[in-house]
Amino acid sequence: MKKHVKISLSVILNRGILNNMKKILLLFTISFFSFQFSANATLTGKQIVKKAKEQSSFQDEYKLIRMILMNRNGQKRKREVAFYSKTQNDLLKSLIRFLEPKNISGTSLLTIENQGRDDDQWIFFPQVGERRITSNRQSDRFLGTDLTYEDIKPEKLSLHHYDLIGEEIVDGKNCYKVAALPSTEEQKELSGYSKRIIWIEKERYLIIKVDFFGKNGLQVKTSFNHKFGKTESGHWISCLTTVKDLERNHKTALQTVEFKTNQKLNDSLFTKRHLGKSLSLTK
Repeated sequence: MKKHVKISLSVILNRGILNNMKKILLLFTISFFSFQFSANATLTGKQIVKKAKEQSSFQDEYKLIRMILMNRNGQKRKREVAFYSKTQNDLLKSLIRFLEPKNISGTSLLTIENQGRDDDQWIFFPQVGERRITSNRQSDRFLGTDLTYEDIKPEKLSLHHYDLIGEEIVDGKNCYKVAALPSTEEQKELSGYSKRIIWIEKERYLIIKVDFFGKNGLQVKTSFNHKFGKTESGHWISCLTTVKDLERNHKTALQTVEFKTNQKLNDSLFTKRHLGKSLSLTK
């Protein structure tokens, strides 16, 4: 009888310990996920967009991009461009140079981000030289593509309000849904868009989709990042993007076929006087 009592007490004690361990594990799990939810819930729209911008930022980068332009009749035109960028003091400089076809080879666009004032843009044509892109031309299309000069400029957090308006699943990915609106009267006047709706993947802060709305409030364009690749530094880049102009029923597909980072690109590459010269990439 005594032996039976001892066994019963042992079983009871073990069960009690096991139940306590289960309770502790359950509390830890609840606390962990509550913390995770709380951390995500406190993010503002601006913080989400900032994280997306940081995720796609590099000290410098080079891309070889193949473009396909398709009109409403299904007719296609192919182009090939080299894209270079460099970040210094949190300000971005970029150069786009067309390589193919021959009739636009050498045409280049230089964009310089500025602090506290509008960014500078110059376009270079081999036949006529360079021309400055003025602020009132931001909404002009860039060389027949569905990108505007405004689209090519870096995202200016100080010139927009970013409101987190919900969460949605896009292309199988859990996304934040953020509305971006011009925050200054000057930006409202110069921008070709009254607002943008941006879907940003929650896990990696990748921009999946952007809808663009014109001055009249109607949607005029959409862009979609279909594929992503991971770089050696752990960052993710879009490998295939489509941009569709809903008014013209015209589409531009951009495929990244080569990508390099931290190449120590020469500063002179991002100067106006270098626009018409051959590319000397490194210091």
